[in-house]
Amino acid sequence: MAVSKQVKKTGAKTKSKPVPKTKSAAKNRVKSERMKSEAAKTKTGASAKKALPAKAPVKISENKTPEKTSANAKTPVYDESKIKTLSSLEHIRLRTGMYIGRLGDGSNPDDGIYVLLKEIIDNGVDEFIMGNGKLIDISVKDIDKTGKATVKVRDFGRGIPLGKLVECVSVINTGAKYNDDVFQFSVGLNGVGTKAVNALSVHFRVAAIRSDEFAEAVFERGNLKSERKGRLKEKVRTGL
Repeated sequence: MAVSKQVKKTGAKTKSKPVPKTKSAAKNRVKSERMKSEAAKTKTGASAKKALPAKAPVKISENKTPEKTSANAKTPVYDESKIKTLSSLEHIRLRTGMYIGRLGDGSNPDDGIYVLLKEIIDNGVDEFIMGNGKLIDISVKDIDKTGKATVKVRDFGRGIPLGKLVECVSVINTGAKYNDDVFQFSVGLNGVGTKAVNALSVHFRVAAIRSDEFAEAVFERGNLKSERKGRLKEKVRTGL
């Protein structure tokens, strides 16, 4: 009772204490907060997924593992069917290095184009050495045009016998330089040089003049395209 009076005298206000909540109410509040938190996370995750760019489809290599074959299939059979006999033309074009060395592009003095030119000039030199002809004409045209350049070589010697013109420029190991009575000395490749030039030329024309007659043959990569023979209509200058 004394306490009650003292309060009234001082005029102090009394504070009302909140009624403590029960344990079940506290649990419900914690559970509600957790559900809100999880809902917020779910929304954030969904928006993040939408923002990510779509992944490009992964391409699977189409290379297939080679099928296993038998030992017999891997090793080629070496029998009579593998033996080949090449013509003169086929051998020259297949094994070019045996005849003119390196091919090259003309930038080196040892390139094959100069070897080919030398072989034709050597034939004129052989005639000159034997005392037949005093002149060799050499002319070059369209040298600045790729694939169009042509070289013309003319000697004024005895001329290839007309009846053997085609064989002398297309059949290997054919020629008169195996006969010491006709050629005691030779600069060029005996029976090979002109054939190699013919086989490796896009266009090859050969003409021989003897007395008042001539023979001419035209080749492409060693293949005969045309030939003709006849009498000269006018006198042709010779080097004799």
